[in-house]
Amino acid sequence: MELKFIPVKTSIQIQESIKIIGDSGIHMYETMNLDHWYPPMTIKEFKEQQKFKEFYLCKKENKFIATFAISNQDSSYPIPIWDNTQKAMFLSKLAVKPNIQHKGIGSECLTYIEILGRLRGKSKILLDSIEKHPHLKKFYLKNGYSFIKKSYVKNKRGKTWEIEQFLKNI
Repeated sequence: MELKFIPVKTSIQIQESIKIIGDSGIHMYETMNLDHWYPPMTIKEFKEQQKFKEFYLCKKENKFIATFAISNQDSSYPIPIWDNTQKAMFLSKLAVKPNIQHKGIGSECLTYIEILGRLRGKSKILLDSIEKHPHLKKFYLKNGYSFIKKSYVKNKRGKTWEIEQFLKNI
């Protein structure tokens, strides 16, 4: 069955997106001791991010199974971390429900995001991921993204993380 991508607009869709991100955050916290998405995002935090990010839900067989956010600006951290952001689209919060990960859904989301980027006149996708996650670097490289560099960033909650930055020309 084909995946459908829906912009997050309604309160039910907001709750679904938050739940997928939250379930992924809890899963990463419990299985990998990663707390970058833990505790889960609140509705207030989500709506604050919606001011400068577009959130999407991925639906399969009438069930929401993944979510992500795109934006035209680097807004995940208090201090910009990217050089040369001209014609770039930023990806964040890509999350697939933990019980159905490793089945190609994340890759299909990336393909859709790249199509959106091209349709909007973008020439590249920029993203970052937490360095300690054991699967993310391999996932992004497998999907044609290039590793740029490691950076240390302080998030909006004041915690410092080591992240890896990736780029894909589209």
